[in-house]
Amino acid sequence: MVGEMGDGEVFGAGGLGRQGSRTALTEPACGPAIGIFEGTLDLGGARPGATRYTPSSGLYRVTGGGVDVWGRTDALHLAWQRFQGDGAVSADIAFAPGHRSGQEKALLLLRQNFDPGAPYVGVVLRGDGRISLQFRQAVGGVTFRIGLFPQGVGRFSLRRHGGRFTAWAGRDAREMRELALVVLPMRDPLIAGIGMCAHNAEDLATAHFARVRVGQE
Repeated sequence: MVGEMGDGEVFGAGGLGRQGSRTALTEPACGPAIGIFEGTLDLGGARPGATRYTPSSGLYRVTGGGVDVWGRTDALHLAWQRFQGDGAVSADIAFAPGHRSGQEKALLLLRQNFDPGAPYVGVVLRGDGRISLQFRQAVGGVTFRIGLFPQGVGRFSLRRHGGRFTAWAGRDAREMRELALVVLPMRDPLIAGIGMCAHNAEDLATAHFARVRVGQE
């Protein structure tokens, strides 16, 4: 569903991913386009979340459920668009005020498709402030993590050049530096997006994504 909130805010609620499909990029059962994104999606049986977008500020307020983005399958709320070739997903990320468990995950993602067990790579900011580059190499495979330890950063970027995927972070867009690299055999087209996982099947958590860019960096 889609609607309008106060102050020109646009609201998009995700739908459930298409059951049994591992490659459907053109027909996901999902919410409508919002901002720069083609749609929103509650992936992996996550409790229904939502993406709210304020055109005047360019801010995306992403609320998601889900047990985790980890292991062999993922559950989260995702605002997505198709992605081809070299480029990046970048944003300023901050958690919304209020109670947090410390386990929540706000993510910049590049996924092979909408399958909950799809290969992916993601820059992950946790509620306790920890940052990592996570990736899954094969469908239904285990997830790996590279811990990152930058200080005082608020802007994050996930960049692709061929099969090379790099995590970047900095205080702002002018002070970005590369933190980690992984090589993955993912093929075009990919799914790019911003996501939120509550790390709790019964809960919801929210993060704010500002100055979001998808495409050429």
